[in-house]
Amino acid sequence: MLSSSIEASTLRNYTTGLKKFSEFLAKTKVGVPLPPCSTSSELRKLITQPGVIESFICFCYQNDLASGTAGGYIDGLKFFSTDLDGAPFFPREAIILRLLAGYQKIGKRPAPPKLAIDALFLRRLVTHVDSLNLGADNILWRTLFIIAFFGCFRPSEYLISKDELKLLSFNRVRLTAENTFEFVLLKTKNNSSGPIQQILFAPLPDDDICPVRALHSYLSIRPTSKGNTAFFIDSTGKVVSPGRFNTMLRIILRSMKIPDSHRYSAKSFRVGAASMAYSLNIPAEDIQQLGRWASLAFLYYIRAGARAIRVCKIHKVLASAKKLPL
Repeated sequence: MLSSSIEASTLRNYTTGLKKFSEFLAKTKVGVPLPPCSTSSELRKLITQPGVIESFICFCYQNDLASGTAGGYIDGLKFFSTDLDGAPFFPREAIILRLLAGYQKIGKRPAPPKLAIDALFLRRLVTHVDSLNLGADNILWRTLFIIAFFGCFRPSEYLISKDELKLLSFNRVRLTAENTFEFVLLKTKNNSSGPIQQILFAPLPDDDICPVRALHSYLSIRPTSKGNTAFFIDSTGKVVSPGRFNTMLRIILRSMKIPDSHRYSAKSFRVGAASMAYSLNIPAEDIQQLGRWASLAFLYYIRAGARAIRVCKIHKVLASAKKLPL
């Protein structure tokens, strides 16, 4: 029941952290509770011993783990060691937080951030897809790329998901009377139990990356399966997974001779949409709504190019002033 209180992906990460902690304990000759531990009190007894968590953080560093990964593992230990009364844990938490902060500054860095795919790049990408010999799936990939950008989607929101509530199924997509497509999301990363979220795609007349036109084209060739089946499927009826999406995207980018093609993924469209919105001075609350962010976490997605564009716009405003304010 306790495990049901958090997202499945978070629980998997926490469980991985617990396994890594057991690996650490085995190497340091400390009694190892195999995950999941028999009792939270057994785990609490271990993590409250002086120097154990501090040494585990060093162990993560030596294993070339990113600071954020180590922090997630610590969160997992907290989760599994909490007793039913919610008693406090990690009596040396202040020291541990300082260690993690130092880890972030001098420790191993995560992989380079994903590069952005904005509207201009999207047009090049879609034009190139049209020139490829992918059969009926040309339209599928063209539509997926366009929808990924305009929906500012997380991959789990429109590609296959193990969680049925997260799956974008055929019966959760509809065409309104205004020729607007509506996607209904029952569950997302930041909305596991709240009201449903509706993503609307309006027509962009005379634009080659119009999402409504792309969806109409896709529905005209989509295999005949409806109801709870995934909305995006290929010509054989196979659902597109995030891994397959990323592989195809990178193959196409390499054929376009785009540098660093390995630094693009399904998340690049989300990065591009957020960065472009930011560069156009769209209000923060609108960007949050666009990408369904619960906080200002979208700022993590903003790339330097967008900041530079915004600064240039501010310079133009400053330079256009006729006189200084009194």
